Amino acid sequence: SEATSRATGSAPGVPEGSTNGAQRRGQRPRTQIEAAESARDTRGTTMRRGHRVGDDVARARVVGLVSIFIVGSVVMAVKPGSCDNIDGDYIRSVGPDWVNATGDHFGFVVRDGTKLRIEAEGGPGSIGKEYKYLGVNYWYGANVASKGPGGDRQRLERELDNLAEMGVTNLRVMAASEGPDSEPYRMVPAMQISPGVYNEDVLDGLDYLLHEMRKRGMRAVMCLGNFWAWSGGLGQYLVWAGDASRIPYHPPAPGGSWRTYSEFITRFYESRKAMSLYHDHIRYMLNRTNEYSGEKYVDDPTIMSWELANEPRGLYRYQQFLKWVKTTSKLIKELDPNHLVTIGLEGDTPDPSASGVNFVELHSVDTIDYATAHIWIENWEWYDPWHAAATYSTALRKALEYLESHTKRSREQIGKPLVLEEFGIARDSDGGNSGGNRYD
Repeated sequence: SEATSRATGSAPGVPEGSTNGAQRRGQRPRTQIEAAESARDTRGTTMRRGHRVGDDVARARVVGLVSIFIVGSVVMAVKPGSCDNIDGDYIRSVGPDWVNATGDHFGFVVRDGTKLRIEAEGGPGSIGKEYKYLGVNYWYGANVASKGPGGDRQRLERELDNLAEMGVTNLRVMAASEGPDSEPYRMVPAMQISPGVYNEDVLDGLDYLLHEMRKRGMRAVMCLGNFWAWSGGLGQYLVWAGDASRIPYHPPAPGGSWRTYSEFITRFYESRKAMSLYHDHIRYMLNRTNEYSGEKYVDDPTIMSWELANEPRGLYRYQQFLKWVKTTSKLIKELDPNHLVTIGLEGDTPDPSASGVNFVELHSVDTIDYATAHIWIENWEWYDPWHAAATYSTALRKALEYLESHTKRSREQIGKPLVLEEFGIARDSDGGNSGGNRYD
């Protein structure tokens, strides 16, 4: 799962193995959160105001929800309950092609119809082995790799080693976070403090993260923005552009509204100034040279793809949203023809009309290379962990139908690969009897 809890904390570092407070015993998980990300499992960074969250990735488990990883037309489905203790041996047992072996050649990932492949040693146009991967969302990677506040490189290296041992070869990371650090409900320190002004420690952390990933044969999906507020996101560009004095934060902000927040964010697609500032950040990132490898980002095959933003939606500004996808993906392709580009969509969501999403049309844009889908059965109120027996089977059916629908349309209507890049489920509830859960 994307590991992006909206919970927040004020300390500069996060202890490994702490508990997601939204799921603590005696507290019912929040409902009515379909419109946004709320209480997802996380593995740690610093956030403002509230509780801290984090898990050591060495204890990662897949619990309850069917575990599905998909690239192109290849699907692996694990029956519920079959991988409570998923580990490297289990992943490797799936088959020799599941964990990509890079060997001496580490080519770019390219699209070949509905499949992803590794560029062969002959260079552009030389198509090699199909690329299938097990990935995780490691959104805080640049921060934990930082030499500054919140950084812990020993922890980073330990976590990367643990992930590699489990067969993970792809990390989705934030290549953008917006300040100021004094704002609530977001990860700090931010990468971009103000327009064009960057925290060099966080940038250096991103360089170091990519360098360490390359050593382990891992690849990165680089997320360049966020619809949601936990990293600053598109709303911060509206404030910087002078289009708003403040962001109307969603819950848990007092009086916060998911709909009001989402409608506010879609104003970004109409703001030339905000869009210009966002595009400036893209140019800055793509032109960056890694201080550890000496490679420019555009020349680094450690990067699998650039993602426009995390879970963008159009709501009633769909045409402006579509134009943003076309304009931004075209800009990235002009600056960097080596890497794949994707949007970062959830897919239909439970209500594509209300969310302002046309899955097929958006992913059919020529400069978009692959489709994505996210599945959050609790956030979408398909599943209630406090009434698991009564809701799980229906939630599982809906999740599989959602995945099948997106797989079919990606293959038959769009003609591009599909990546299920986020999914998650709350941990088992014991009704508050033990004061913890079986993974504490």
